[in-house]
Formats: sequence, C-alpha cells, structure tokens
Amino acid sequence: YPGVSGFLDSLAGKNIPAAVITKKSGALASQLLEELSFSRYFIAILGGDSQFGAKPDPEPLLHMCNEVGIRADEALMVGDSEMDYEAAHRAGMPIALINSGYSKDNLAALDPDYLLSKFENLFDLI
Repeated sequence: YPGVSGFLDSLAGKNIPAAVITKKSGALASQLLEELSFSRYFIAILGGDSQFGAKPDPEPLLHMCNEVGIRADEALMVGDSEMDYEAAHRAGMPIALINSGYSKDNLAALDPDYLLSKFENLFDLI
C-alpha cells in the first residue's frame, strides 16, 4: 500500500508498538518484511503456523496485547478482509479496514469501526 512506510515511521516516532499477524507462514512473512526493510518496525511477526493459531482465531491478537500490556479495546487491528474483521471482532478489538486491498469482500457491509479508502487515512487515527 502507498503510505505504509510513512505510517510505520510515524508509529515508531510515537513509540506505538506494532505487530504483524498473518495467516501466511511466519518464516515467509518475516522474509518478506525483511526484504521490504519493514521488519524493524514490528515487535513480533506471528504467522498462521505460530502456537497462537491463525486468523480468524483471536488468540494471536490477544497474545500481542498481553505482550505490550494493553487491553484489546486499547489496540487497533488494521486489515483488509472479512477474516481480519472477524479476528478483531472476536478479540473485542477495534478495527480499521482498508477498502483498497486485494480482498473482494464487501467490507462496508461488515460495519467496521473505521473503513478507509487509502492506507494514508490511518494517519488521522493516530
């Protein structure tokens, strides 16, 4: 997504921790983030093959909240699919869905906390 790099810089500048939670393998996600020079922004990268399960299981999200010492309702899940919405909903976590991702899901019908047309719109939330 355009704007991701600037957004991650902004989070880091505000000392806001971020994690990646994906259904993909943790090793593949880690390798991709390393190649994009993004891995330094994340306190953890949890793949669907982690001990915490895969989305839409809320456990990986709840685990990361425990790791940083916050409640789920104090976090924000950023996603682009119905599965992301379901994981956040089951965890009791607010969600911002990006409506320009690869997903063809009708994200507006899910009634997320935030529905953004561009990744850059996340700046307004922090």
